[in-house]
Amino acid sequence: MQILVALTRGVSLRLGECELTFIDRQSIDYPRAVQQHRQYQQLLRDLGAKVIELPSDDQCPDCCFLEDTALVLDEVAVITRPGSETRRREVGGVAPTIMKYRNVVRIDAPGTLEAGDVLRLGRNLFVGISIRTNKQGIEMLRRALKAYGYEVAAIPMKGALHLKSVCTALDDHTVLAEMTDPS
Repeated sequence: MQILVALTRGVSLRLGECELTFIDRQSIDYPRAVQQHRQYQQLLRDLGAKVIELPSDDQCPDCCFLEDTALVLDEVAVITRPGSETRRREVGGVAPTIMKYRNVVRIDAPGTLEAGDVLRLGRNLFVGISIRTNKQGIEMLRRALKAYGYEVAAIPMKGALHLKSVCTALDDHTVLAEMTDPS
């Protein structure tokens, strides 16, 4: 029987200083954020996942959003190189744990890749070219995953932080997307 492992990371005391790109800064209720994070972890447990919580890193305000630091696939994990300089520090706190569960490949300079830009549909990965993920990072991803049978398609985008900020996969054949009026 395969056990689903969910990796989470604690909420930084500096969450209120997190990076913002497309929204205005608002006050964050830290105790409420921690409570919501615990509820999220409990939901994962209720769904049968083994939850591993890495400690927060107060030097990294965004550390609880650890999805951007690694793309975890069935056979391999891709340790990313975030497009934000300050978010790159988060990778070192996550990579050692991921390496316990998967072989890894890495995105190196000059490539940048954040997993929030990667939408998986079966063996197809759609990757947003964004302010955080560049063409070099996408090409490195394509080369690294070719041996595993994944196809990687670059998707030009604008007006959103990440591709998955505007769409999500409902299954391997259906994407739910926010559409904007082109006029």
